[in-house]
Amino acid sequence: MKRIIGVIILNLVFLTYSYAGFSVIKPSFGITLNRAKTQEQLIMNTGNKNLRVKIYAEKPANLKDEELYMGDWVKVYPRYVTIPANGRKRVRFIVKPPKDRHIADGEYRCVLYYEEIKQIGDEGFSLRVGTPIYGRTGNLIYAAEYEKLKVKKTQKGYKLNGVVKNTGNTSFALRAEIKFYDKKNKLLKKIDKKAASLFRGTTKNIGIELEEIKKTSKITVLFYEKNKKYKFEKIYKL
Repeated sequence: MKRIIGVIILNLVFLTYSYAGFSVIKPSFGITLNRAKTQEQLIMNTGNKNLRVKIYAEKPANLKDEELYMGDWVKVYPRYVTIPANGRKRVRFIVKPPKDRHIADGEYRCVLYYEEIKQIGDEGFSLRVGTPIYGRTGNLIYAAEYEKLKVKKTQKGYKLNGVVKNTGNTSFALRAEIKFYDKKNKLLKKIDKKAASLFRGTTKNIGIELEEIKKTSKITVLFYEKNKKYKFEKIYKL
């Protein structure tokens, strides 16, 4: 009796999915407007297919004053780039304020966007990455006004609440140095926390949680800009 041995050949089919993705190296730019200098950004294609990107400036969503928008001063080259899979490309830009306009001292802003251009047959949303550009000129003023500042007792300790408005002409990060004292004015503890990121002309709520320090009878709060160009102190007796 003959045996018939059947050999089954399995063809393995590997499905390859294409995907797009990209990132930029620098998250933001701070420049001096009266000294025009070319800036560079590196775009990284993290996908497995070629990527077409356009670069353009837009007004930040939280910028209300049109006079403080500088997107029209930004010149990008090239404005369109094609980046191979897992490759990278450099783009350059320069910010040049118009010569026929008086530029007041202070900070001006825009966002430089890098947006994927969809090709025929591509599905999904276009990817977009934005990097803020801060342009500063002249005398920068760091200032703020406060409302409803108070320290309230909570179950876990205290909470510092209030409202702060940037009344200067530039953005800055507001920090709070908080000190706890006893009845004899002896320092019990000192902490430092971020209070708010203040863009020019914006208002922010402050809410800082503080732990309970035994024997505390006085709390002092020193609001300041990181380079100590601005200070404001408030004292609370408990």
